[in-house]
Amino acid sequence: MTEKISASESITMWRVNSSRKIQQVECSKVTEKCVFLVAEPTSDGRMYRFSNPQRENMHSSYRSYHRTWADAYAALLKSAEDDLNSARLRLARAQGEHGRIKGMKPPAGMEARS
Repeated sequence: MTEKISASESITMWRVNSSRKIQQVECSKVTEKCVFLVAEPTSDGRMYRFSNPQRENMHSSYRSYHRTWADAYAALLKSAEDDLNSARLRLARAQGEHGRIKGMKPPAGMEARS
């Protein structure tokens, strides 16, 4: 599916970036795998317009583009939940390792030294 528009129009998309923010961007064309950016927000909140459309992958390890804010929010929430579950698993493993080490006893006939 390719959505193409005239030069005077733009397609509003929502970008989730690596700093876990949702930003509104404008595109000239959207395909299943790519977006062609014509404007993106600057650090001061204004929109920067590119002289030529910038091709970006729809989903990468740094950014993902979504048609609605709700879709972007859902993707961001799922990513945060995945990170939280991963942290819980790492904590459980670390607690198990800590308990194993804490429960160690010296070999028979040896004293524990401080």
